[in-house]
Amino acid sequence: MSFGVSSPTGGSSGTVEQFRVADRLALLERAGEHILFNPGRVNPIYFPRGGEEALTLLQRLREAGPLTRQAPDLCPPDLFDFFVAHGLLVPTASPVTVGGACRCQPGAGLAPARSLYLLLTHACNQACLYCLNGRSTYHEAPVLVMSAAVARDALRTVCESIAADGRMEVVFFGGEPLLNWPLAKEAIAYCEEVLKPAHPGQTFHYHLTTNLTLFPDDLVALARRHAISFLVDIDGPAELHDRIRPLKASARHGSSFRKSAEHIGRLRDAGLEISLRATVTSHNHDRLPEVAQTHRALGGSGSAFVPLNAVDSDEWIMPLDLCPDPALYAQGLREVYRERIWPVTSLFPFNEYLTRLRPNHQPGLGCGAPYGNTPVITADGRIFSCIYLVGIERFALGELARNDFPRPAVTAQMQAIAANPTRPECVDCDYRQLCGGGCPVGKFIIADNPHATPAIRRYTQDVVCATSKTVLTELLWDQAQGDISQQARGDFRGQR
Repeated sequence: MSFGVSSPTGGSSGTVEQFRVADRLALLERAGEHILFNPGRVNPIYFPRGGEEALTLLQRLREAGPLTRQAPDLCPPDLFDFFVAHGLLVPTASPVTVGGACRCQPGAGLAPARSLYLLLTHACNQACLYCLNGRSTYHEAPVLVMSAAVARDALRTVCESIAADGRMEVVFFGGEPLLNWPLAKEAIAYCEEVLKPAHPGQTFHYHLTTNLTLFPDDLVALARRHAISFLVDIDGPAELHDRIRPLKASARHGSSFRKSAEHIGRLRDAGLEISLRATVTSHNHDRLPEVAQTHRALGGSGSAFVPLNAVDSDEWIMPLDLCPDPALYAQGLREVYRERIWPVTSLFPFNEYLTRLRPNHQPGLGCGAPYGNTPVITADGRIFSCIYLVGIERFALGELARNDFPRPAVTAQMQAIAANPTRPECVDCDYRQLCGGGCPVGKFIIADNPHATPAIRRYTQDVVCATSKTVLTELLWDQAQGDISQQARGDFRGQR
């Protein structure tokens, strides 16, 4: 292979810059092929052969002490420059990285962007096997329905917490938000007629997370006028989806899959964007390629696979036998990716992790909740940090009536929990800086939860680790071999 690069390594003012081997090097091996990278500055090198020899050479360079390009007896200049370009050799003045710990920068001042979740109603017309809406916190009787006054107050409060040139995403959520569709229309009108003129530098985007078994007459017209995007949960083909996400008895008029599929088709035919999502449980963890093919056949713009959250909003633990097997979930993700059912940019969580493989990526939490960037407003005006944390008071970011959003003590506590390694072996893991500990919601819901059993704690750790290692390993091999850019173009084997 050629090692030539154009970037110089000489210092300024006639001085010769000195380098050292990076503190940590990671080597992946597969059937005699190798990938070598610096976990703190990922720009992987693919070796069809000879990876072990390169690692041996780097070990000799480490033992030799400070290095310069003018030492051809130790390393040829073009190979030296190649190692520098890929972060395997770093300037001696570079800070030492410690144990792959993530460096998290707490937000300060006005946020550049926030996603505001409005729980238009706490009611829902489905009876999902894994419903996360606890009966106590979501007030099934009487049902809580958001008022226009609460919605306006929430929109104004969050809008004023965003920078003048920032972005606000308004997410209509529930329960099932289409049960209170008139309020969604009022909220959009308030943004368009009041907030936009008052904040001309800000951009607004509207999004609807819905089961789409309902379809208001004016949904298409309003969605086209305001470029509303949609996220719909489809957990598999009809027989599987109907078993996992049936309609409630009071609303049962047939298959929930049939209703959702019909309405997805109407949105698709209107030229609207519909992303499809599957909650992964023990019912579908061994059928993920089939789920992805179902999403594609329905006309979605992409697939997302999210493992079951193990705790509901009342902090009760989900049955362990409902949770997916982390190993089967990981294998399913691998199969979906390798079958090239979707471009990598349309497949979650691969597309999210892909952003972390840019050279010189600075690690962080990868989650907006600890910074107050994903506030969720309940129907009665309470503010929580994440849709999965609604009702858990220690993660409440404020109340609209008190005008105390966001509460600094809560965000600081969440940042501390999220930054702490999930398990001891995380500290020395080669993927630590890339995964950032994965989605931290598992840490939040387990922290101080007296109902959390050792088995559930192990599940929440294992499923995060399985996600990060599986996705990153697949992406690293394809990036190093030059396949990622091909995938991003949607140039797949067998793609229709």
